[in-house]
Amino acid sequence: MKKNLNLIENTLKYISNKNYEEKGQEFLKEVTKYLSEIFKVNYVLISEYTKQEPNRVKTIAFYGKGSLLPNTSYKLAHTPCENVVDNKICIYPKNIQNIFPKDKLLKQLNVESYIGIPLWSSISEPIGLIAILDDKEIKDTKTIEIVLQIVAIKVVQVMEKQLCKNKLKLQIKDLELSNKKIRESENNLKDAQKIAKLGYWKLDITTNKLTWSDEIYRIFGFKPQEFSPTYNDFLEKVHPEDRDKVNEAYLSSLKNKVPYKIEHRILLATGEIKYLLEKCKTDYNAKGEPVCSIGTVLDITKQRDSEERYRGLSEASFNAIFISENGICLDQNSTAQKMFGYTNEEAIGRLGTEWIIPEDR
Repeated sequence: MKKNLNLIENTLKYISNKNYEEKGQEFLKEVTKYLSEIFKVNYVLISEYTKQEPNRVKTIAFYGKGSLLPNTSYKLAHTPCENVVDNKICIYPKNIQNIFPKDKLLKQLNVESYIGIPLWSSISEPIGLIAILDDKEIKDTKTIEIVLQIVAIKVVQVMEKQLCKNKLKLQIKDLELSNKKIRESENNLKDAQKIAKLGYWKLDITTNKLTWSDEIYRIFGFKPQEFSPTYNDFLEKVHPEDRDKVNEAYLSSLKNKVPYKIEHRILLATGEIKYLLEKCKTDYNAKGEPVCSIGTVLDITKQRDSEERYRGLSEASFNAIFISENGICLDQNSTAQKMFGYTNEEAIGRLGTEWIIPEDR
């Protein structure tokens, strides 16, 4: 009896003297070794249970025959551990293999006796178990039961702290992965905008703060984020001959609460002229007041240059040239105008067959 009391007292001292919270996983390993040595049993394991895998447990500390063993995962079905999880302490002092004949691990380890105690979280949920296994009959089960109950209190605290740390690590990892994907997406968007010469802007009307994407800075001849633009800065960059037209289009859009699309020129500090296609929409608050405008700017300078070159070649040709869609005239050169006698206003929108006499159509 005195020996049993000493075991319990020593266990209390052992638990109180250990910096278990700091040691974490190492503490759990030490516990399995400690229990194996004081009770002179072959195997001690601490297993973790999760609701995500309700039919399995995995060891997080496994000590056997004088050394730490590799952790393993096993199914609960047809094992004594199945009765421990979600239950209470289970004691099988002998003949364990006869009681659980389908448990291959018991045969493999030559186990004769088993004592297991469930581990409950601070919110009364099962999180694992501690089990003692030996190749001989266990006679003093009561002392082992008391010691396991003492040890379980600290083991649960360590496991819960580890679970919180692991969950935090997973959350941080997920956040880092999410941020990485966002950065990749932003970089892809920037690359796409650069290739397409398409920029994005946002105007906070309440503060007059204008935000440009990197590509808009490039379109206007600046380095990305070289300065913080305002709406007036933007207007100053618009070609003087187009400035009023652009400003009126925007103000009219605000007043009528409709999006707008406009082509206009900008004049760079180098004297270069660019042609832009701009689209804009505005958001309004509950009172109907404009709060934020967003839009895109597309550099169509090359397209305009191509159109001008085509126009020059077309006008220089002695052949009648038409641009049509589905047989309807969209444009014609001056030779076609002279040849058929229709002005552009008269020709555009008419079917091409109207240029041909009825009997030849």
